[in-house]
Formats: sequence, C-alpha cells, structure tokens
Amino acid sequence: MALDRIDTVAAIESCGQALVRNPGHSRVIFNLARANDRAGRLDEAARLYRLAADQGYTAARHSLGVFYLEGLGGLAPDARAAARLFKLTADRGFALSQYNLAVLYASGGGGLAKDEREAARLYKLAADQGDPAAQTDLGAFYDAGRGGLPRDEREAARLFGLAAGQGDSVAQFDLGVFYANGRGGLATDEREAARLY
Repeated sequence: MALDRIDTVAAIESCGQALVRNPGHSRVIFNLARANDRAGRLDEAARLYRLAADQGYTAARHSLGVFYLEGLGGLAPDARAAARLFKLTADRGFALSQYNLAVLYASGGGGLAKDEREAARLYKLAADQGDPAAQTDLGAFYDAGRGGLPRDEREAARLFGLAAGQGDSVAQFDLGVFYANGRGGLATDEREAARLY
C-alpha cells in the first residue's frame, strides 16, 4: 500500500495490536513505523524504523536513511549515516536506496567521493526496476554523456518517456523539451511538448 493512502488511525491501531501478538516482528514494527510516519508522528516513526532496521529489515533501513538524510524524527541530519544505510539496502537490490545512493555519488554527498560512474551504475539498477526518478536521472546522464555513458539522445528520450508515463514531472518536462526540439529520434511536435510542460 502506498504511504499516502494509509488510514493512519486504523493502521496504527491494527499494527499496534499485531505487535502485541508478535512482539519484535520486524515487518510489523516497520508497518507501525510507516503509519506513524504518515500520521506525522516522526519521533515515534524514527524510533520504530530504527528497531526494525537493527533487525536487518531492508525497507526500515532505507526509511531510517531518509530520516537521517533529511534530519527527521528528532534525528540530526547525518548524510554519512544515510549513505551507510543506503549502501546496505542498495546491495540487497532495493531500488529506492540505489537511487538515493546514486544521487549522493553524483554530488559527492554523504562523505562519498564524487563518482559519476558509480552513480550511473546505481541509477541503471534502480531504473531497470522501474523507479521513475532513476529513469529520469539516468536519461539526463545519457543526454549529457556523463558517468562513462555514451551520449545517446534516443536512450535519454526512452528513459524520459518511461518516467513521464509514471507521472515524473521532471521527466515530463525533459520529454517536452525533446519534442519541442525534435531530439532523441522524436519528431518535432509542439502540441505534445506543450502537453508535457
């Protein structure tokens, strides 16, 4: 279930009851954390994410990484802690962490040395799993020939199209630019460009 569709009151109650029946169960703890996160109870969400992350629950490690990256739930912003958590979960194939880690490598954030090749590799892993933000950023890398990738407008257009189809607003804009200028093997189409902008 998407985080924005959680009925927080019912979810907190249901997950709380499930936790009583299954004390220490990492998935139940994670679901309770998500419900608290959605309800704006960020301190409690951070505490619960940490409990589930300490048990090795992949999605909880990612969420705790986001909390560290953004300084949420009473946690001081700590991009290094976020990068460490994203590495753990990216290595397990978790697309959202692969994307976030790629962003850190692309910028040299989180105590990581700037490495566009590693960023491109991670963007590709996440993009291949259908992550629209990764598809958009990988498309931008192909468009500019960054990260050791060849400059390839057709591949950029394909990736922008995939992400735009999932509602990614940056990809929609980029694809609109391609249509407006007849780039990436696309015929110039001002109407389609205007629709995407």
